[in-house]
Amino acid sequence: MREISGFGGAYEETCKHMLLNGIEFMRTHPENKFRFKGFKDVFGLCISDNEDAKLLEDAIMKDIDNATGAMFQAVINHLLYIQANGWNKYKEMMDKP
Repeated sequence: MREISGFGGAYEETCKHMLLNGIEFMRTHPENKFRFKGFKDVFGLCISDNEDAKLLEDAIMKDIDNATGAMFQAVINHLLYIQANGWNKYKEMMDKP
């Protein structure tokens, strides 16, 4: 699959770890509704906007100590896509060059 960040190396590995943490949380909490807010044309400021989102944020950041705001927002965008469209559609999108 394509990279989440496009930066490779340890940066990308951290994004993937965060994504897997989030997928596991979402899989075990399918009833949760995640709301986040940010700013138009600003990437890297993604704010949890309800209790479900805060729980997801905590899960994503488990065992992560070096994430940037951009990493967090990129992972959230991917997780929200998965939630809205399902894993198969996400995998199809990420398998395209």
